[in-house]
Amino acid sequence: MIVIVLLMLVALIALGFPIAIALLVSSIFYFFMQDVPGMLIVQQMMTGASSFVLVAIPLFILAGQLMNNGGITRRIVRFCNALLGRAKGGLAQVNILSSMIFAGISGEAVADTAGLGGVLIPAMKKHGYSAEDAGAITAAASVAGPIIPPSIPMIICASLAQVSVGQMFLGGALPGLLFIALAMLFTYLIADRAGFPRGEKSDWSELRHAFFDAFWALMAPVIIVGGLVTGVVTVTEAAVIAVLYVFIIGQFVYREIDLRQVVSELWYTAALSGAIMFILAAAKVYTYALTREQIAHVLTQSLDVFISSPHLLFMVIILIALLIGAILSTTAGLLLMVPLLAPLVDASGLNPIHFYVLVTIALCIGTLTPPVGINLYLAASIAEAPPQRVFLRALPYLLLLLAIIVLGIFMPSLVLALPHLVYGS
Repeated sequence: MIVIVLLMLVALIALGFPIAIALLVSSIFYFFMQDVPGMLIVQQMMTGASSFVLVAIPLFILAGQLMNNGGITRRIVRFCNALLGRAKGGLAQVNILSSMIFAGISGEAVADTAGLGGVLIPAMKKHGYSAEDAGAITAAASVAGPIIPPSIPMIICASLAQVSVGQMFLGGALPGLLFIALAMLFTYLIADRAGFPRGEKSDWSELRHAFFDAFWALMAPVIIVGGLVTGVVTVTEAAVIAVLYVFIIGQFVYREIDLRQVVSELWYTAALSGAIMFILAAAKVYTYALTREQIAHVLTQSLDVFISSPHLLFMVIILIALLIGAILSTTAGLLLMVPLLAPLVDASGLNPIHFYVLVTIALCIGTLTPPVGINLYLAASIAEAPPQRVFLRALPYLLLLLAIIVLGIFMPSLVLALPHLVYGS
């Protein structure tokens, strides 16, 4: 029976049904065939969307929206430009560094691409970058958003896998920072050959002025991530602080927030959060059906040969995650994979934080790859460039991400060093 349910799920997704509807319809079919009380569906859906930690998701989405409204994004870009604009590939370097700072507040790749892309892509084109390069660098750098803490996909994965969100956040910090560093180094090395122009040299006066102007904006990721790392606040509390902090400095320090625009941002946040919560609720029903049919035991027996070699198991699952990430959104990929993978993690003896962080990063790469590639298409749209050409220019950065995943598989300390340091386990 569970095979029929899984095939139905795949068929519905292939036919273009939204992931939440596909999960719910296939699960209801299972409940009906097994004569399970319908009330159990409602109970499972309520359980799936009632976790306290999930409250952080709409708050981080709103914080990302308020950053653009309140002039925070523009000040971050100006400071990074004063700091790095004269370097080889100056605006490209500014784009990558700005993404790192933006990621420390929003936790979402799409917000990163939309916010920074709207400012930097036109500026890069104006200064001589091709539309393809401007779109590719923006799309690639924005993948740092869901890797560097705070991260919305990490929150969803931790909720599904029943592991610590704080440890997931810390597990993604070093890989995310390593990606930023390697992306900046790669951009520096290819700048001359690619024809990336240098920006205008900034003197100390300009740098100092840009720093003080952006000081409160730059403090946002320090406060948010610092509070999480030190354990002063929980993830949800950090999300509340993010929204309040961004609103206060945008409204009372920079005095740029348009309150009429805030209303539309609240509507956008509510709509997107409602969609995410509905997906999570539907996924809980699907997970219950898998658990009831003991799919974990079947899957563990089927992959017994891989379980004896954890590295091989890891590589196989990462390849599957890359394929799923290419055809589904990151959230949908997590919803499909995590319930199935949890028993394999237990059986193989893999550290769950190590495992889920790398799987999440692999799924996030899908935001850069066709046919779904939401970041790819958004950046290409802003740059007014063909998506296929943008993808080709982004390919080296994608390969850097893959290299970091492989390094993380064979060097677990890349992921686990900070969780062990802070949590001591």
